[in-house]
Amino acid sequence: MNREEIKKAAVDTVVTIAKEEAGAVLKLLNTDEVKELLKAQMDTVTAPLEQEIKTTDSFWVKARNRLYIIVLNKAVDDIVEGVKKKIG
Repeated sequence: MNREEIKKAAVDTVVTIAKEEAGAVLKLLNTDEVKELLKAQMDTVTAPLEQEIKTTDSFWVKARNRLYIIVLNKAVDDIVEGVKKKIG
């Protein structure tokens, strides 16, 4: 076995161990906690949209922002469900 083969074998072993450890950690995650964390982060995105809804007279801006908020919240739900399926 030459030097390159030894390095490749060592890297492959480390990667395998890292994947196994990451999988074990992911299985310990409470997806409800992840969802709450994502929702809290999403508030930083949706707060300006909500503020604009309150301060504008434009029906179209209000409708657009409401649609954005709905889509973003749905995306969070879909991400959490995807994580559940992957680690479940």
